[in-house]
Amino acid sequence: MEKSKGILDELRRIVGCLYISDLHDSGRFEQVKRAVSEIEPDHYSDREWQEAFEYVAGERDGGAGAFSV
Repeated sequence: MEKSKGILDELRRIVGCLYISDLHDSGRFEQVKRAVSEIEPDHYSDREWQEAFEYVAGERDGGAGAFSV
């Protein structure tokens, strides 16, 4: 695992997306959920996890929405 690439790039790699923006695709929701569970939580800060959540879920209000694991 290469932390220097960032959590979104790691998710992209695990899910098998060509682009990070492909993580927004609602058809990949279950794949993204599984990918999140494969990443060691301690490898990224709480802030990095929050920003990744907001990016993938498209939320900026801090709500849990449909993307809870």
